Amino acid sequence: MKKTNCNTTPPKAAPAIVGAAVLLGGTALASRVLGLIRDRMLAGTFGAGVDLDIYYAAFRIPDLIFTFLVLGALSAGFIPLFTRHWCKEDSSKDAWRFTNNVLHILGACLVGLSILGAIFTPWILKLVAPGFDDQTLVQAVSVSRIMYISTALLGLSSVFGGVLQSLKRFTLYAIAPLLYNIGIIIGVLVAQWTTGSIRIVAWGVVLGSLLHFLIQIYGAANAGWRYHFVWNWKDSDARELISMMGPRLLGLAVSQVNLIVMTAIASLLAVGSITVFNFANNIQFVPIGIVGISFAIAAFPTMSEFANKKDTKSMIKIVSRTARNILFLIVPLTVIFLALRAQIVRVVLGAGVFGWNETIITANVLGFFVISLFAQALIPLLVRVFFAYKNTSIPAIIALISAVINIVLAVMWSKTMGVPGIALAFSVASIVQLILLWIGAHRKLGNINEDLILKSLVTMVGAGIVCSIVLQAMKELFAAVFPLTTFFAVLGQGLVAGISGLAVYLIIAWVFKSPELSLLASGLKRKLFKKPYIAESADEAIESSY
Repeated sequence: MKKTNCNTTPPKAAPAIVGAAVLLGGTALASRVLGLIRDRMLAGTFGAGVDLDIYYAAFRIPDLIFTFLVLGALSAGFIPLFTRHWCKEDSSKDAWRFTNNVLHILGACLVGLSILGAIFTPWILKLVAPGFDDQTLVQAVSVSRIMYISTALLGLSSVFGGVLQSLKRFTLYAIAPLLYNIGIIIGVLVAQWTTGSIRIVAWGVVLGSLLHFLIQIYGAANAGWRYHFVWNWKDSDARELISMMGPRLLGLAVSQVNLIVMTAIASLLAVGSITVFNFANNIQFVPIGIVGISFAIAAFPTMSEFANKKDTKSMIKIVSRTARNILFLIVPLTVIFLALRAQIVRVVLGAGVFGWNETIITANVLGFFVISLFAQALIPLLVRVFFAYKNTSIPAIIALISAVINIVLAVMWSKTMGVPGIALAFSVASIVQLILLWIGAHRKLGNINEDLILKSLVTMVGAGIVCSIVLQAMKELFAAVFPLTTFFAVLGQGLVAGISGLAVYLIIAWVFKSPELSLLASGLKRKLFKKPYIAESADEAIESSY
C-alpha cells in the first residue's frame, strides 16, 4: 500500500493542515449548532432544575472512565505509534495488528470498569453530587447506569477515530460528532412526545454513541482495516502505549477530579447551578472546538511525523504557524462572545421554562469563561507537542498544578460570587496552564518563533479593539431602531453586530497583509476547490530564514 501521507514537508503541510482544520472546523461548527439546539431543547423541556442536574451529574462517572481509558491512551500514544508503523516502507500489516490489539485491550478495560462503575454508582454519586436528596439520587443512579453503554461504544469508536486521524482521513471522523448529537436530539424529542423522563434522553445518548461508532468503523474498514483477533498484553507497542498512558492518566485524573469538584461545589449552591454551569461551558466550548481543537487535531499527525524524523526545525514552523492561525480566529470570537454573551444565551437557551433570570446568570458565567478562550484554544496544540515526542509526564504535572489552582479558587470565589466564581477560577487556571505549557514547549523545541507570533498579535489585538468598538456601536444602534422583545429581534441584533465587527476585523487584517489571513484563504481554496499548493507564502519565506 502506498504511503504518501508520510512524505510531508513544511510548505505543503501548512495549507494541508489549514484545509483539514477548515473541514474539521466546519463540521465542528455544525456539531456545535446541533449541540446548542440540543441544549435549547433540553432547557425548554426541563428548565434549569432537578432533571437536568440529574442528567449532568449522571454523566460525570461514565465520562470519567471514557476520559481515562480512551483519551488517556489514544490522544497520548495511539496516533504517534500507529503513524510510526504506517510510515514503514514494507507494509501496513503492523499498523492494523496494533489497532486490533488496542481494540481488544481497551474494550476489555472499558467493559470491566463500566460494570464496576454501574455497581458502585450509588456511592459514587453521593460524592459527585452531595447536595442531592435520596429521591434525586435514585433517579441519577438509574440515568448514570444507562450512560455506561455509551461509554463502551464511544471508547471503541475512538480507536477507529485515531486510525482516521493518523491517515488524515478527517471527513467521517468529523461527521461522527454530528451523529452523536442527532441521537441525543432524538432522545429529547421522544421524551417530549412520551413520558418526559430524563431516562429517555439518556437512551438518546446511547443511540448517538452507536451512530458515532458505526460511521467510524466504516471509515476504518474503507481505509483497509480488517478485524482479526489479537490479544497480546506483552506486545512492545502495547507496553509502550501503556507506559505513555501512566502520566497521561494522572493528568486526566486531575482534570476529571477538577470537574467533579466543580460539580460538587455547584450542587451545594442554588438549584439549577449545575445546569447553568454546564450550559455556559457548552456555549464557550463552541469556538474552542471549532478553532483550537480542529487545528490541533489537523496538525497532530504531521507533528508526529516530524517528531519521528527528529525534524525540530519543521516542528517549530508547524507549531508556530498553527498557534498563529488559532489566535487569528480566536481573538475576534472572544470579542464577539464577550460583547454578545446575553444575546447568545437568550437565543440558544431562552425557550420554554428557561427564563430571563436563568439567562442573566448563564450569561455572567459565560463571560468569565470567555476571558480565557485564547488559553483554552492553544492548550490542545501545546499538549500535542509533547505527545508527538511521546512525552506525557510534563502535561500531566502542569495539569495537576492548574487543577489545584482551579479548585482552591473555585472554593473561595463560589462563596461570594456563586456559579460565576467557579467559571472565573477555571479561566485563571487555564491561563496558568497555557503559560506553563508554553514554557515547556519552548524549552523542548528551543523556540516557537515567538517574535513572529508577537508581531502577528499586534495586528490581531489592534483589529480586535476596533472590532469591539464597531460591534458595540452596531448593537446599540440596532436596539435604538428595533425593540428587543422577540426572539428574532435578539437574533437580528446579535447577527448584525457580530457580522459587522468580524467584517471590520478581517478588513484590517487584509489592509495590514496578515499572513494568517492569506494562509487561511489558501487553505479554504485548497479544501473547497482542490487547487494544488504551489507557491511559498510570504510567511513561509520569512520563516525559512530561521
